[in-house]
Order: sequence, then structure tokens, then C-alpha cells
Amino acid sequence: MKKLEHAALACKANATNNASPYAAEHPFRVCLHRMGNRAQYALEVVQGFSNRLGFGSESLSEEEVERLNETQKWYFVSVLSVLEYSMGELLGSRGSGTLRDLAREGPFSKFLEQASSEGMVPTSERDCLKVLMRVRNDIVHRNAISKQSERYEYEGVLIELQAGKMIEGPFCMLADLGALTLRIASRIIQHLDS
Repeated sequence: MKKLEHAALACKANATNNASPYAAEHPFRVCLHRMGNRAQYALEVVQGFSNRLGFGSESLSEEEVERLNETQKWYFVSVLSVLEYSMGELLGSRGSGTLRDLAREGPFSKFLEQASSEGMVPTSERDCLKVLMRVRNDIVHRNAISKQSERYEYEGVLIELQAGKMIEGPFCMLADLGALTLRIASRIIQHLDS
């Protein structure tokens, strides 16, 4: 639970810090705050759950672990969806008409390829987002059972999947991936703003 709390707090702080240079209604700030709000919601759910059940560092029951895992899934899927939804606003008038259409209408995988080819999304962030999208799709469409085996590392965060197995990884991996998604969003925004 502490790791999920840490990931949510780090995500919220990252959103707040990276949004501060922009005006209140600027698309960069709006996107980062939307993502930070998802982190705050996840944190409040975990804290409320913790207070209600009164658990601390002692072992959690299987049901408690399942509830925390579901919160992690929701948090990760939610922040990734916010980024996907916000890309059209983040681009503004940047890039080709095709790219802006893909940002609004998708599919996101084609948008990522086009955005990378036009220099709007750096290659390393595109590659990581493609892996994160596969994880999200497995969570949403395959009951969190990985479709393929994959091992991917981005800036010290390891994503390891096994085909046909539940996506779990180290405890709170999905919380870490939610925080990583916000970090990638911040990098894309910095890239677009340069």
C-alpha cells in the first residue's frame, strides 16, 4: 500500500510542478492536472480503504490485495486514457492535418507512429507508450491476462509480461506504470514546448 501511496503522491507532485509554468486553461496544464487528479483519486481510495479496514504494515487478506490491485488497474488505465484523450489539445496546430486527425480520432497506435515520424513525440517515449498501451489493452480486453511475453525497461522501470499470465509484476507495478505515464506526458509536453 505504501508504494501505491508513493506513486500517487509522486504523480500528483509531478503534475503540479510541471503544470506551474502554464496559464490555468493552457492545454498542457489541463492535461497534467487531469492526470494528477486521477492520482489523487487513487490515493484517496487507498487511504479511505486503509482507514476503514485499519490495516497497516501487517499482511493483507486476499480480498484486500484484490481491492488494491483493482485500484491500481483503474489508476493506470485512467491516466493513460487521459493522455490519449488530451493529445489533440496538446498538439494544438502543430504537425500535419493527418496527425491532428489521428490525435482526435485514433487509433492511438497509428497516432504514435505518425507523431514520432513528424518529430512530435520522441522515439523513446513512443516506444514506451506502445508497451503501456499493450498493458492497458490486456487489462481492459483480456481481464489483465497478457497476450504476449515482453520485457521492456524505460528509465529504470521494468515492465515484464508473460503470455497467458495475469499482469501483476512486482507489487504495485501498475501504480508505478501510472506514475510513469505522467512522467512521459511531461516529457512530451516539454518536447512540444521547446
